Amino acid sequence: MSNGEIRDLDLPAAIGRRYPNQSEHGAALRSALVTACRTFIDGGLGDRDAPQKLCSPQDAVYWQQLSEVLLTDQLQKHGLAAIHPRTRLASLSSY
Repeated sequence: MSNGEIRDLDLPAAIGRRYPNQSEHGAALRSALVTACRTFIDGGLGDRDAPQKLCSPQDAVYWQQLSEVLLTDQLQKHGLAAIHPRTRLASLSSY
């Protein structure tokens, strides 16, 4: 299964298991988390195994990765661009 398939199929379910509240607020929270995670992954900001970590049943693995996602989300909302070293190296090698 590719990272894209993991992201599309398992990420909403993994978030739903951790945030099962069925209220309107719970649905909004799950939606915001999935959006932040997809932005992080699609932007190349995480390690290659970030999608697996976000779907991990192990609390420490999940919370560490979600913390990176949420920190990146907040930095970007305040106008600070986040980049992954792998992305930065690729852009520098084009000079």
